[in-house]
Amino acid sequence: MLLVHGKKLAKIKEFTDNTQACTSCKSFDLRVKIFKQYQHVYMIPVYPVGDKVVEIRCKQCDEPILQESLKKEYAKKGRAPFYFYSLFILIALIIGWAVYADGRDKKNTALWVASPRAGDVYIIKREKSGVTLYSFLKAANVAGDSIQLYQNHLEYTGKVTALNNDDYFELADMLSISKQGLQQLLDKGLIDEVKRDYDEADGFNRLK
Repeated sequence: MLLVHGKKLAKIKEFTDNTQACTSCKSFDLRVKIFKQYQHVYMIPVYPVGDKVVEIRCKQCDEPILQESLKKEYAKKGRAPFYFYSLFILIALIIGWAVYADGRDKKNTALWVASPRAGDVYIIKREKSGVTLYSFLKAANVAGDSIQLYQNHLEYTGKVTALNNDDYFELADMLSISKQGLQQLLDKGLIDEVKRDYDEADGFNRLK
């Protein structure tokens, strides 16, 4: 995949200074522009690079002011804007959202195991010969302390959150478990997640 990256120059500040005289016409009317380079990836700013570039021109005669000491003084007035760090900000937001979503899912899983409902789907995780395997159970009926569960047809070797197109829950393969037993599965780490109010595309309504 082609990685598009490079450097771009952006204006970060522009102002007028009426305290310094033009070296050509002696007018106290200087236009100051401050520029800063930034590194980008796919046109998204990553971080600022290099020194600031200062452009000074007289607004009356349009002559450039080349005085380096004055440029250095003006350069102090320009700061790289926060959007120069857009990629880092985006990554931080993604990580923050992932942490929030994971915490929300764990909270929901604990709540829904404690209060099971018909239609709930449990993602089951187990270890076998050093391999992590995933499967699904679906609550067919909840009556009193008893939960009737459908088992899905396939077993998966990677993290999954939905049934494959050729997978389904088996009508003839049902389990019965108590609410306490369901809680024990969660406590032992065998229930990885609980799905509720899922979409049709997840395949959890397929029964055979």
